[in-house]
Amino acid sequence: MSYEEKWAKFQVPRADTEAGRLRIASAGGEGGGGSGGAGKLKVTSSLLKSRAGRAEEVRGQFLKADDEVMRETGEVPGTLAGFTADEALRAFQQRWLDQMAHVKRQFSATAKALSASADAFTAEDKKHAQSFKGGGNGTDDGKQ
Repeated sequence: MSYEEKWAKFQVPRADTEAGRLRIASAGGEGGGGSGGAGKLKVTSSLLKSRAGRAEEVRGQFLKADDEVMRETGEVPGTLAGFTADEALRAFQQRWLDQMAHVKRQFSATAKALSASADAFTAEDKKHAQSFKGGGNGTDDGKQ
């Protein structure tokens, strides 16, 4: 038996390429319908503000964990003088500080982006509301 024949015994048959493609039928919500209109994604300024608040909350939890780790590990360096573990712990602390700074920036940027999007949604809603008050021609003067 050749190598190819032996290998063929262990290979999983390939899936039909059409059936294996990922397709998103809906963005969630109730009904989960495809293109029929049910289950459409609804984003509001209050939802975005809520998510921004959650990002800030998680950021705060990371900062609290950071403080605890640095407090606990901060007591060790110097007590292991002469051991390579002392140098390794100092390297760990520096890497931890660098990575936590990155995480803080990411959560801050996410929260700011969500808040800015919420503000943009609110401004757009106000703009649309004003266009309806203006008599339907996009102005506020009530003339048509």
